[in-house]
Amino acid sequence: MRTVYLSLPLLMASGAMHAELMPATFEDLGLAPESHWCGDTEDPDYDLGSFRSGSFEFSNFYYADWGTWAYFAYANYTGNHFSSYVTDQWNNAVGGGHDSAAYGVVYADTYMGYTDVTLPDHPDGATVSGMWVVNSAWVADCIANGDGMSGPFGAGDTLRLHIVGFDKDDNTTETDFLLADYTSENPEEWYAVNDWRWMSLSELGSVVRMRFNVYSSKANEWGQTTPAYVCIDDLGGDGFNDVEGVTADSFRVSVSGGTAFVAGADSDFTVTPFAADGRAGVPAKAVGGVAEVVLPGSGVNMLRVVTPAGSVTLKVIG
Repeated sequence: MRTVYLSLPLLMASGAMHAELMPATFEDLGLAPESHWCGDTEDPDYDLGSFRSGSFEFSNFYYADWGTWAYFAYANYTGNHFSSYVTDQWNNAVGGGHDSAAYGVVYADTYMGYTDVTLPDHPDGATVSGMWVVNSAWVADCIANGDGMSGPFGAGDTLRLHIVGFDKDDNTTETDFLLADYTSENPEEWYAVNDWRWMSLSELGSVVRMRFNVYSSKANEWGQTTPAYVCIDDLGGDGFNDVEGVTADSFRVSVSGGTAFVAGADSDFTVTPFAADGRAGVPAKAVGGVAEVVLPGSGVNMLRVVTPAGSVTLKVIG
């Protein structure tokens, strides 16, 4: 196995033995505008390697004889369309990264092996907050129009990003994120993730490695037909960009029957709830210093509180 280090940012925490966890923004890889990297295409002997962004090392496979790749790549294309596998497989459904130009591209083809990302500077493990995700332009097109082997998504279909976390003793935890969900009896509630949404990973606990898989309900006798692609950004970063001037201590939150009650000393604020898969609920404006918001999902939810002084994100369990 040959390892290629394209970037090695390392920020040591004061007095600490290990590096501070730095998010993978893919902006530290020196990519030319409107381009991508999917392996060392100039080296005919290259097959297995890796690249780093922030504190994370991403596995990569490139086979020159076939001109094919797998695992992780990165790009900064602004196009959000798909018309050709050759030119458009690195585009995402938005066009560009979450908060910047670059983003990661995942091709989790299990036939080619394991799509793993590791934390080499954290041998004892670290808790990863989460990342932003969006469907690739190719996948978005398959969901809407079919994949050439099966039709477009319909009632009962799903596309799921599945991540397995490994701790230092190789114990595992797992979490899922629906990239498309057509299971509701109400077709108006069917959706595909064609905008950047936050996926929480903190429930994996302390990890030294994470394994990515993409599973579709669309399959034939040879296996899954939907491409196992997804685009990611800001791995290990923040779910929201908070504004200075207000803190979580400014509010009290209680949850009852799927409703969150947010109380603040300042009565002028609005609360927008987000499910763990990034789906936004109905915003609520405070009345008499209390806002009542219906949580859009079970389990972990995020409450985005916006006030004239700034904003803050609160985490609650529904």
